[in-house]
Amino acid sequence: MKKSLITAHFWTEQQLGTAEKATSFLSLIKKLDGGKWVPDKWGQFEPIKDVFVQDNEARLVREWTEERHGRISNSILFTKRKPSLFMDVTCWRGRVPDLNYLWFDMDASEFVGAEGIDRLTRTITQFISWSGAVYATAFACDDYPEVACRVPKFDLRQTINSTA
Repeated sequence: MKKSLITAHFWTEQQLGTAEKATSFLSLIKKLDGGKWVPDKWGQFEPIKDVFVQDNEARLVREWTEERHGRISNSILFTKRKPSLFMDVTCWRGRVPDLNYLWFDMDASEFVGAEGIDRLTRTITQFISWSGAVYATAFACDDYPEVACRVPKFDLRQTINSTA
């Protein structure tokens, strides 16, 4: 049976491929929703098999910021089995400008209930703030209509201004 997911995309003009951005992301993901979304594994390529533990963080930051041939072009993938999470942070710096981005699929059933939409709104707002997103979108499938119909609509300028 296919899981119902919340999908979100965050696009930014900021360079995400710095050690500061990497460490602040790791700090954010460990605290997010009370630690519920700490990934099980990470990697740059599938299959994603590196265990997400404190001992691997220096290597993760190195791969996050690695420069090759005068450019940074790295995607770091994260997965979690329960609750289900798949996340990609893509960092780019090269001769041709391009947006950096973050996207994730999260288990929609985790946001059902009275406080679920508030938790989802906080989660999305934290990623907007972290990334400096200039564009963000979130959507859900219809299997959880109480979540899908209430995925927050963001005035991105207001969200950025209130988190600055």
